[in-house]
Amino acid sequence: MKKFILTAPVILAGCFGVGEPTSTAEVDFSYAKPNRLGMYDPRATPAGTFYMWNTETNRLTPIGEVKLTEGTSSQPRNVNGDRLAGFGVEGLPIADLKILEATIGGEFKTEVKNSVRQQFFNSKTALRDYTRAKKANGATTEDILELFQPKDKRYRTVIFVSEDRSESAKFRVGARETDGATVAKFKIKLPGQDILTVTADAVSSASCEKPTGSSGDRPVCFTEVIVYDPYVQDNGNLSWRIDDSYSQTALSMALRNL
Repeated sequence: MKKFILTAPVILAGCFGVGEPTSTAEVDFSYAKPNRLGMYDPRATPAGTFYMWNTETNRLTPIGEVKLTEGTSSQPRNVNGDRLAGFGVEGLPIADLKILEATIGGEFKTEVKNSVRQQFFNSKTALRDYTRAKKANGATTEDILELFQPKDKRYRTVIFVSEDRSESAKFRVGARETDGATVAKFKIKLPGQDILTVTADAVSSASCEKPTGSSGDRPVCFTEVIVYDPYVQDNGNLSWRIDDSYSQTALSMALRNL
């Protein structure tokens, strides 16, 4: 059983210019990506789960789950980090802005103990096998193209390919205090506007750990994905090529909105 404390109130100021009232928002750590780790995953999404991703509307559509080839597990490792990508801030239009830089009290601390990564492989082969099975069950070529949208540049296929099981994973932001307040700063760029600095009060923590005294397996705390760009080959077959240019911020938000 996992324990999650994922949100903390923050007060945002500076978004709308001098003299405007401040607004209240929350920081959300689900599907954020600390350095040297996968995404912090409250759902513990199984490897092989895949989605269709409309990158224009930033909506994920669940498609199914395929069986991947299980690789060798890594040795247990401890990870300490101080960076975070893809976190959410309720009240800010994350889909439209670009977060250029974020510091929270000068500190974002990640402490992960005895984490073992299980990597899975042959995701592209598994997707091909999935389409063959669909056709064997009566799906037409048009049905498959409708499902993966290989001719539409907006669509991607997102598939989960690793699971990190940790003895414990603890996060803390805003640990440093200045004049009695914990300071968070987000340097952002809104469409058609200059770069703004948003200042907030933020103290929060989150954790994923095996209950004390439990003899069960370590929980899955972090997961990782591959993003594919589906396309039709010259021979008419559907295939997938890796897309490394996707936005982690957008993907994390889409996963939070599932």
